[in-house]
Amino acid sequence: PEKPVGLVYIGIASAAATRHMECRFGHRQDRDWIRLMSCNTALDILRRALLGST
Repeated sequence: PEKPVGLVYIGIASAAATRHMECRFGHRQDRDWIRLMSCNTALDILRRALLGST
């Protein structure tokens, strides 16, 4: 089976922990928009990890 359009897996790892997230940005079929949302979400996860948030 093919991966649905807009399905993105994002992960972050450190010495203390590993986090991952499944995101679905497929309600728009625009590749650039999906890429933008993926990057924004990944950077937000990193920001929260650096700040110690969950």
